Amino acid sequence: MEKRINTLLISLIFFLSMTFLSLSLTMGLARSIQGRIDPAGTEHQAPTNLNHPRISLDPTAVANRRIMTGAGSAHRQDGILTDLFEGNNLFNQGVKLNEEKDFTGAAEKFKQALTHLEKSGHFQSIALTNLNLAICYQTLQEGQKALGHFQTALEIARKNSLPKYEAKALQGKSLIFHAVDKRDEAMTYLDEAIKIHRLLADVPGEALDWLIKGIIELTRDPDRARSYFECALGLSEEIGDLVLTRKISRYLEIKRGSI
Repeated sequence: MEKRINTLLISLIFFLSMTFLSLSLTMGLARSIQGRIDPAGTEHQAPTNLNHPRISLDPTAVANRRIMTGAGSAHRQDGILTDLFEGNNLFNQGVKLNEEKDFTGAAEKFKQALTHLEKSGHFQSIALTNLNLAICYQTLQEGQKALGHFQTALEIARKNSLPKYEAKALQGKSLIFHAVDKRDEAMTYLDEAIKIHRLLADVPGEALDWLIKGIIELTRDPDRARSYFECALGLSEEIGDLVLTRKISRYLEIKRGSI
């Protein structure tokens, strides 16, 4: 059974990577370079479409650009745009490689993307790229590297009011701590993630939290694990998420001993 659990856990990690990658940079970058952004950001609001998040530049960077004048201002803005476009192109290359399951190649592209995005001060893109890089390292079983990037994403998300990225970083950290048998710590991260997902009315995110909680408890307290899986299943069925429902059902089948 342990082997089957590990196989499904690897599948879940890849599923997580797809949920991160679906948060495209493109629309937010286009909005930023047109200068049509709200310096205060919108991340305190529940997202209406997770596939198209609203991305805003660092408010300080926006304010600084507004007070700069002359050639210096134009030169700085050109530099920001160049870094944003280069970072976005490399990010998309990483997405493609990840979808092809070339996780080593994807990690390299995400690392290259970060070198440009970090110069731009585009914190949402930096957080998202760190999340995807962490997932690549997690899939490659390089837990310490993964943990470092999840932590970086978490700190950026908290500092810049990016709650959905904060929750994803907490999910990722929970899986890392579960892998090294620090299950109580893992559960604490998931409890934090559940609070965020409820505030955002993000039902798929909360369902995934309960699924991960069930995985953590599966070998420690099977009855409690079952209750977590059933909670996750109820949420996924409520929103008609067939992919997530199938994944949760497979863990319930493990609990019943039928696979």
